[in-house]
Amino acid sequence: MLPQLNHRFRARKFLFVQGCILLASIGLAMPFGILVARDVLCGGMAAILGNLALIRWVFKRYRASYPGALIKQFFIGESVRFAVIVVIFLAVIQGFDDVNMVALLAAFFIVQVVPAILANKFIN
Repeated sequence: MLPQLNHRFRARKFLFVQGCILLASIGLAMPFGILVARDVLCGGMAAILGNLALIRWVFKRYRASYPGALIKQFFIGESVRFAVIVVIFLAVIQGFDDVNMVALLAAFFIVQVVPAILANKFIN
């Protein structure tokens, strides 16, 4: 498999695992009420959409023959990812009066970190 396709395939699998973890988190949050589940959804989607922005930015013009350019794309992509996450958090906080910050931040953390820990098992 070409390196470019291999990286894109792994990125898609990573996003898929994040989506599965988000769905499981929402299921676990449902007994605490629909508003907590909503905030879990928002926090998890912030992580997924931020990573999607990073992946699209980095791999859109991926060329292994130019590693310096790839590093530059990665750093710009991380800035884009950070901006997307901040905008989503601000929209959620401004859009809802009754945000459960614990649920929002915990879901973001879980969806962001757990797939990275499990990456060797599921993505390789």
